[in-house]
Amino acid sequence: MSFGINAFTAATSGKNLLSSSKELKKVVGDSVGSKWGKKAKKEPLLECNLQFFADKSGNKTEVIMPSKPHTNRTSGHWKTILDEVDIMKNSGDYSKVYVNKGLSNEIPGANPNRRPDIMGVRNNGLIDQVEVPSKTDIPDLLIDRMVDNQRIMGDRAGTIKIRNIGDN
Repeated sequence: MSFGINAFTAATSGKNLLSSSKELKKVVGDSVGSKWGKKAKKEPLLECNLQFFADKSGNKTEVIMPSKPHTNRTSGHWKTILDEVDIMKNSGDYSKVYVNKGLSNEIPGANPNRRPDIMGVRNNGLIDQVEVPSKTDIPDLLIDRMVDNQRIMGDRAGTIKIRNIGDN
């Protein structure tokens, strides 16, 4: 099933993650006459693998998505983010995975409240960061920013990683 990026974000926002194609159909609709179907005609389409929503292993990782689409003009950026989130979620090592959410979600009063592409809270409380460089990003500057985020996180700082588009 294909649908617009806005529909994907709406379907996966907050704590109301979907676990079946039936639930997805209720939220998104399956025709261009639906609210999201009309948006899908105007927006770039994204193939959605429902394994992202329902982990058959029983893993209880909570994935917190942005309330608005995380967009830029770099082809493959969003898909690479979702691929990395899927890997983290299915690893069983994380209690929460945030996508494009501020540090203050886990570090109250974080200043500045930067938003890594992905922030994974390990089961032991440490916070890992992953950035997927867009075509305008400079990887060394992303690393510097993640290192500064580690300083802000203090003893909760975990690993940092650059995941290039298309890398496995």
